[in-house]
Amino acid sequence: MDLLGVLRALTLATRLLLAAALVTVVLRGAGRLGVTRWRAWLAVAIVFTVIAVDNAILELLAAAARDQPGDAALAKVRSTTYHATYLLHAVLSAGLPASLMALAGTGWVRATGLVVLWGAAVVGALAAGAGALESWDRLLETTRLLSFVGVPAYLGVLALMLLGHLPSLDRFLGWFIAVRAVYVILVPIQEVFFQHVGQAAAAQLWLLPQSLQFLTGAAHVAVVLLLLRSLSAARPGPRAAAAPEARAGF
Repeated sequence: MDLLGVLRALTLATRLLLAAALVTVVLRGAGRLGVTRWRAWLAVAIVFTVIAVDNAILELLAAAARDQPGDAALAKVRSTTYHATYLLHAVLSAGLPASLMALAGTGWVRATGLVVLWGAAVVGALAAGAGALESWDRLLETTRLLSFVGVPAYLGVLALMLLGHLPSLDRFLGWFIAVRAVYVILVPIQEVFFQHVGQAAAAQLWLLPQSLQFLTGAAHVAVVLLLLRSLSAARPGPRAAAAPEARAGF
């Protein structure tokens, strides 16, 4: 197995581990996190579980279509699935910080989150109808547009947390979002390059982005494991955890 194959396998394993860890957080945190914190981690768990499952499906399709010509039915199914999941992940990535603002914020913070969330969903739906599932260039144009939405949203969540506008979110979620923010800042740069060289050449130069995906996933796993350790050390206290939220109007 070549280095790229090893990295792909490690990335898949890391994403599946992250999904399992996040599901564990949701299950264990029901009685130990406040309602808003629990919902925020639930949103994170949904996004990254979808990404992990999609990654597994794509790897299975890639293995099944490995020796088939590009015009074979299974190869076409894999190509369409790849485009669809790439677009879906871009929408989910842009929508995640917006959903955190909508769930944990009040007033203009919540309103801004809802607007960005719906905006990302509309952009994704319009792009799918405009050919992003078939055209590599159209797909990258759309995901780059979604990056222009996602990058400020991630940085905005971090700024709002630092300024105290999202008091219900914990430091572990802040670290998680910070890691993701670095990733979403770097993705548009590589997409511009890949659009310039074309899809075939991009596939041959995929080692760097694959490494970035693996390292990001590993950092996320580390953050979630630290959260699980914190939850294991804490005693369930739903009334105490819910009290600050009640005072904040939740």
